[in-house]
Amino acid sequence: MADSRKQQGWSRHPREDHTGIKRPLGELEQAVMDMMWTLGEAGTTEVHDRLAVRRSIAPTTVITTMERLHKKGILLRRRAGKGYIYFPGLTRGELERRIVAGVMEDLVREFPEALVSYFQQALADEETAGLDALFKMIEQLRRQRPE
Repeated sequence: MADSRKQQGWSRHPREDHTGIKRPLGELEQAVMDMMWTLGEAGTTEVHDRLAVRRSIAPTTVITTMERLHKKGILLRRRAGKGYIYFPGLTRGELERRIVAGVMEDLVREFPEALVSYFQQALADEETAGLDALFKMIEQLRRQRPE
């Protein structure tokens, strides 16, 4: 599929190591992505027109937001006349996983003891199967990490 997008002029394939995603999207970015996941593909004018029904927003603000999402690798685009047609580069689930992964990596690096303590407390009332599943996921991630 990536090859066919390249042949059609799509650019900026999402790269897991270069998405710039370390925190959730802003309110407008999220609104744009919700619209893009619904539409499949659209130009900035169509996205602006649909967003403007719900809120007062300048066309340039939508253009800038979509451009930023493209630079983060979240939206793909192809040339269409003088502008671009944008297309989601990630599914909603993929984006959510990358956001969580970025946040968790920062927490593990900065606050490892506090993070473990938090999960212990959060799972204290749960059955031990939940804790076992968490530790199994952590161990799988450790094995996947290059040394």
